[in-house]
Amino acid sequence: MSWSHCGKDKQGRLIGYAHEAICDHEDCNKSIDRGLSYACGGMHGEDEHSCDKYFCSEHLEWTLDLGDEYKNVCQDCMVSLTTSGDYALNVEDWVIRPINHNTQDEPFDFSNDDEDPWFGDDMMGASG
Repeated sequence: MSWSHCGKDKQGRLIGYAHEAICDHEDCNKSIDRGLSYACGGMHGEDEHSCDKYFCSEHLEWTLDLGDEYKNVCQDCMVSLTTSGDYALNVEDWVIRPINHNTQDEPFDFSNDDEDPWFGDDMMGASG
């Protein structure tokens, strides 16, 4: 068996790059196929990181960094991952990464204005 015909997904649809399809995002009508390039998470089927759906590149927009590999996931999977408590979305590069629950990072202490990294000593630009 090749990747062109891989069986059926849990909805009973034929999967593999030989099977033309429409993006699974509601309100999207872009033509795709049900190959790995369009599979949420980069593999057929559902796992702990992705669903069993297929999306155009516009809707397979979130990157998941697992350390040794990257996966592209859909909006629903991004929300599911980042609300699980095990993953966070880094807003500097918009990449989803596992949260290391073993770190001893200290939260920033906002009670000391001298340490404010965003505004410095003069928060509003007023001299005082």
